[in-house]
Amino acid sequence: FPYTTLFRSSQTAHVVVRATVVSSTNPLPKWHRVTLQSDQVLKGQVGSQFSLTEPAGACCGRGLFALQAGDTRILFLKRVGPMLHLMGGGRGVLPTTPDLVHAVQALLAIDTSNDLAHLLAQNLNHVEPRIADDAALALAALPGLALTASERALLAQSLAASVQRGSTRTAALADIAARLGDANVIDTVMPLYLQAKRTDQASLLGKALTRCSAELVAERLPVFVGTARRSNLRAAHLLADLPSEIGRAH
Repeated sequence: FPYTTLFRSSQTAHVVVRATVVSSTNPLPKWHRVTLQSDQVLKGQVGSQFSLTEPAGACCGRGLFALQAGDTRILFLKRVGPMLHLMGGGRGVLPTTPDLVHAVQALLAIDTSNDLAHLLAQNLNHVEPRIADDAALALAALPGLALTASERALLAQSLAASVQRGSTRTAALADIAARLGDANVIDTVMPLYLQAKRTDQASLLGKALTRCSAELVAERLPVFVGTARRSNLRAAHLLADLPSEIGRAH
């Protein structure tokens, strides 16, 4: 699993807590300290008040510098000796929206990889972009991926919307489709590939199709070829990317 997914963070954090900032200070010029009050401990153990420290100033990988007294956040923390530290810098600090709190609680309650796959699939079209993006990333890396027919329909819906918006989520969704790779998935990806308005989106989908069964791709391709020049050029490129003996046969 990518380190930055909510599932990975939930599983590897020593402490997951919803907390409110009590104070934000610089005890030394080079160090910034935030003292927080525990509102809801979701995992592990932490005191009713605790402090986190990081190098002062705004910089990539830092997550405390923008916090002010009264701010409430979900924090993913690791222990190094007696001290707590953010996991992944700013990626370990989340807004405390009801949707995100619920999503983290659900991930912490997961028992099996099958349960996880079902939960992630349900989140692919979540209204909260952070949750939907995260679900796609985690699902793409899930070992032994298996989805039900209804979950595959959710994948198709999410992929179509992502391609239409030109979203970066397309990469992870296309990877999921390639890993499933059956005829129904190919029938979902093929028209999106042929009709995509953006070349980068088409490229992602084309690469996903070349990872599916070459025989199935070549068999299903003629069903979707029309009269549009761009689509026909993409179909020709896809055939050229298939093994030569299969491409020649079609």
